[in-house]
Amino acid sequence: MVLIGTTITPPDVISDILVSIPLIVLYEASLFFSGIVYRKQQEKDAAREREYGELESHAQT
Repeated sequence: MVLIGTTITPPDVISDILVSIPLIVLYEASLFFSGIVYRKQQEKDAAREREYGELESHAQT
């Protein structure tokens, strides 16, 4: 992230830091939100598996 921030700003330490901080915050936010989406998808998959597993067991009897 710091490399990206330093390449798009002039060679000044303050501006490098000011650009790097939002990049790091956006990266951390994307990790947080992808974790939420992943957990919701896992819950949906588990619910779907329970539903279809129950339907298949009733069909076999």
